[in-house]
Parts: sequence; C-alpha cells; structure tokens
Amino acid sequence: MLMSEGGGSEPSIRARLKAAWDKRMPRKIKVKLYETVVRPVILYGLETCALTKKEERLLVTKDMWMLRRIMGVTLRDRKRGEDIRKELKVCNIIERIRESRLRSFGNLERAQSGQPAKDMTVEGNRGRGRQRIWWKDNIKRDLRELNLTMELVGNRKEW
Repeated sequence: MLMSEGGGSEPSIRARLKAAWDKRMPRKIKVKLYETVVRPVILYGLETCALTKKEERLLVTKDMWMLRRIMGVTLRDRKRGEDIRKELKVCNIIERIRESRLRSFGNLERAQSGQPAKDMTVEGNRGRGRQRIWWKDNIKRDLRELNLTMELVGNRKEW
C-alpha cells in the first residue's frame, strides 16, 4: 500500500481507482462488475420510493454516464443511449425499477389481510397546490404504460 508524506493513503486509493477502470480490462468484465456491484447499490430500496420524473431523469443520466465510461464513448461521439445499452446488453434502469416496483406491489396486493404492510393506510387529504407524487401514483402510471389491469395481480404467473 502506498502512503503519502502526511501518512494518508490517497496515492493508494488513486492507484486502485485507476486500476478499477483500466482500459485494458475487458468490457465484459466491466459490465459484469457494473451489474453486480454498482447497479444494486443504486437500485436498493427504490421500489418503495415515489419517484418524480426529475428523479428518474437523474437516474437515467447517471446510469448512461457510467455505461458510456465502460464503452469509452463520450457525448461528442453522439452515440444513442439505446444503442449503448443494446451493445452492452444492459436494460434501462427505469424499466428495472418499474419491474421491482410492480413485483412489490403484486406481493403487497396478494398479501393476506391482517399483515402490517397490507393494513397500512394514509389518512387525511392532500393539501393545496401541486400535489406531491405518491407511490400509488407511480404504480398507476406503470400499469397504464404497460397496459396492465388490476385483475392480473391475483395471478402471480401472469403478473
């Protein structure tokens, strides 16, 4: 391990970071690292969050930034995000969040009455002004975009 004059380990950390994205490292390994280490950290717990369009855009932007780094492509190369994802065989991060959110919703809807998560309700009215987005609003939007109905929730295989 490298040490600086002041006793810190910054040179060692910089060397490790440089080695982590070495250009000689095969792209396949970078993608595997990204999917198994980085993406789960980003996605952890997002199935229960009420994401706004702005937050979704931020997630997509950062996700694409990392994928472009893996490929060695800059914005000036004008390569489309869809093409990058297709080449790296990585799905859109919002689709992954939607999938896990709908899975959680399906599990919640199929839960037996009397379980704590099933019986939770939000009391009161929404206040004046622009309404804050709720988790149920995300679910409704997901169902609408995927042309799904609430009747499918009971059938686990179709859901």
